[in-house]
Amino acid sequence: MNGFSVDLGELDAAGRQFRGLADDVRGHVAWKFGVDTERWPDDDPLRAAVDVYQRSLIAARDRLCARTDRVAALLQETADNYRRLDDVVAQRLSSVRAGDALDRGNSGLV
Repeated sequence: MNGFSVDLGELDAAGRQFRGLADDVRGHVAWKFGVDTERWPDDDPLRAAVDVYQRSLIAARDRLCARTDRVAALLQETADNYRRLDDVVAQRLSSVRAGDALDRGNSGLV
């Protein structure tokens, strides 16, 4: 393996896309208006079925959005970790003078 590179801008963009997806799902018009089951008799089996179905959909939405938010956070965290590592490596490399490294016999550091 000769190495690899990571496009931090792409990681950031992917994180924003995941976060936007979760926001879109939460804000979708389908969630603003439920089925009004209050007008049906309490003992109507359709009322009970629709109530269960709506609760199930809401739970699925919440799981989807929570997982999507987690993916977005992980992508952002990954990009942040790469940036921190880049800064640490750049700082260490800039603090090592090439001549000092060669004097110590570390010719591979140049």
